[in-house]
Amino acid sequence: MSRAVVLVLAGCAALLVAYGSRVIFDVPLLDDWSFVEQLQRYLAGECSLPQYLLARHNEHLAIPSRLLFLLLYHWTALDLRVLRWLTLAVLFACAVIVACAVSCDVARSPGSRSARDRAAELILWLPFAAMTASLAGWETVAVAMSFTNAVALLATLSAVLAFERWRGRASIGNCLSTFGLTLLATVSLGSGLLLWFVLAVAATCSWRLRRRRLETALLWLLGLGFLAAQVVARSAALQQSAGVGLALAVVEVAGVPLALQQHGEPDAAMCLLSGAGLVVALGLSSVHHARRGAELRARSTRYLLWGWAGFATCAAIALGRHGLPGVGSLAASRYVPMVLPLALGSLAYWICTAATRRAASRVACGVALGITCLGLAIDFGELRMSRSRANACTSMITLLSGDLAKVPEVTWRTQLYLEPWLAQQVAQRNVPFLRAHELSLFRPPRGQ
Repeated sequence: MSRAVVLVLAGCAALLVAYGSRVIFDVPLLDDWSFVEQLQRYLAGECSLPQYLLARHNEHLAIPSRLLFLLLYHWTALDLRVLRWLTLAVLFACAVIVACAVSCDVARSPGSRSARDRAAELILWLPFAAMTASLAGWETVAVAMSFTNAVALLATLSAVLAFERWRGRASIGNCLSTFGLTLLATVSLGSGLLLWFVLAVAATCSWRLRRRRLETALLWLLGLGFLAAQVVARSAALQQSAGVGLALAVVEVAGVPLALQQHGEPDAAMCLLSGAGLVVALGLSSVHHARRGAELRARSTRYLLWGWAGFATCAAIALGRHGLPGVGSLAASRYVPMVLPLALGSLAYWICTAATRRAASRVACGVALGITCLGLAIDFGELRMSRSRANACTSMITLLSGDLAKVPEVTWRTQLYLEPWLAQQVAQRNVPFLRAHELSLFRPPRGQ
């Protein structure tokens, strides 16, 4: 990696730290209360440790978040600020992985390494810095499930890179790394099950791995098995939503990373337009990839695998959320880490391909700068809202620390963002539990 790329990474880290220092508070938010409830049930002996870890959050296992919640309970009295900072750290690790992959590929492009080439390398990588380490809305770091989403993104990116190493050198270590990281993506999100199927197809297309028949057959067995399980589990949803509506929902979810507005929520029209562009780019890159030379194919396969893994995630989200009212329930900012591989894969393939030709590289630089400006606009828009985010958290702490019996129903909905049924659970079970055990916002100050 060049010094310029390292400086960009340092800028990403500074941006994440500046944002985190403003909006991270030790108070449960939104879906956090479901994790508090499950932890409370486990500590009360109502469920075993395996049942606690395997309890589903909607359609997801969310094992990383549940395990971290348990560790934070024992080590930090459930200091949720640690969880938020770890989420930002994992997102930054994803940015480093993409930086290493993309900048190294561009640096190995044929041609001289003049100052203009080094500048082009930096420009071509900027979109991935702006997207991977993007704030992308408050929900990216504000809730416990965000940690699982970030871990799933990290596992998906790393599993594809491990698979690439295994494809180049079929050793037992590379094989175990591929299976282990894919398993981590699977236990994080329900859509991670489809990564097995994507890698199985890629293994069959690789002449090196066709010799490793046992491992390739195991990938196919797991891929088809998980795919069949998803189809059976969601057969009713498939029958109700199959057709043009489901296809549009997939496209809409795919465009979320490029369609966020400065207030952190996506625009429906922009989701459809950007999602259609990314899906078409992924399809064209697959066709182009099949016609390239063996050396160039070997360097760009990882980007296609990132893209198809992201597309499979978009399909799973669209299937699970299709039919819910409003764009906010289908294409929300909390889905950005999950669907980001589609955007990263599609853009990285064409940018790194264009870098091999000087004329095309200029067009790629222009596209890269445009996407970078979009990402920075989203980031700085969210930074401007950080004060209101902080005020919202402060008011939550004040309300939860007082007499909940006097809090009107409208306040639960408008200031604590909780539905009436969940507000009742929080007031009667979760807050008394946190208060009695001096956890989270009720934890005594240091030195007392």
